[in-house]
Amino acid sequence: MMGTPRRLTFFQEAVIERICARGYADIADAARAAWTAGRRLETPEVLRVGGPVLLRDFEWANEQAGFASAE
Repeated sequence: MMGTPRRLTFFQEAVIERICARGYADIADAARAAWTAGRRLETPEVLRVGGPVLLRDFEWANEQAGFASAE
């Protein structure tokens, strides 16, 4: 069953923009695709070593996608 694409939260959009600004457009595209489908994305290793703030925010945005799929 294919669902309707979900609208990203403002927070998810901001996290995607920050990932792009760091030069990781492929990760940003993957996050956008997963999150609009209501799926979580496995945390990319580069974000695990890239700094705690972006990692924390990525994981929070990732959780929002999971909560959306539970509705």
